[in-house]
Amino acid sequence: MDFSVIVPARLGAARLPAKPLADIGGRPLIVHVLERARQAGAARVVAAVDDDQIAAAATAAGFEAVRTGECSCGSERVAQAAAQLELEGPIVNLQGDEPFIDPDTIAATARLAAEDGGCATAAAALAAQTIADASTVRMVIDDDSNALYFSRAPIPHGSDEALAHIGIYAFASRQLLAKLTALPAAKLEKSERLEQLRWLAAGQRIRVLLVSEFTAGIDTPEDLAAARNRHEQRN
Repeated sequence: MDFSVIVPARLGAARLPAKPLADIGGRPLIVHVLERARQAGAARVVAAVDDDQIAAAATAAGFEAVRTGECSCGSERVAQAAAQLELEGPIVNLQGDEPFIDPDTIAATARLAAEDGGCATAAAALAAQTIADASTVRMVIDDDSNALYFSRAPIPHGSDEALAHIGIYAFASRQLLAKLTALPAAKLEKSERLEQLRWLAAGQRIRVLLVSEFTAGIDTPEDLAAARNRHEQRN
């Protein structure tokens, strides 16, 4: 099954400015993420960017880059790029701060969306000592592994078990992606600052792939330092 991966990246992240260009082991963060997508076997791997510096970093490493306009979330940026390229088949939005995601997770999430004809994401068990960490998005699912809710608060209440959301979404088609990102922002989305709540509020099912390892994104200078240490240990 052919699928495409689009990595959205913007220069002006509030908590970690110029994050896509942050150096990890001699290469920009965005390049590490793009390489993970290539290792997953994607037919096309594209950086969807808002700045020429990020585009240059991606193309210098041998990847495609597409300039996009103003976007309120990463999936809107991915949708713009997918429309420009007229991509066919499943499309994966791999968030640009996931340099350690397992390539098998990327491919499996794409397959899940394709098989379901809808939308899919991934999650992993969250260690008990980090359940209260506000930087990690938690989620709850039903007995059939469909997403019920996403939150920045510890959920479910009173439980020592939690699922952590991994920064990836897959869509069965460019048309579905366009439809979901064109929806008006939902109240819960605005409250939680989580774009996927827009789709749930509109009745879209989100299938959830459960994986064994949680890979945290990079949002702060502390996260970046931890990522650099992890990279050094692995290499």
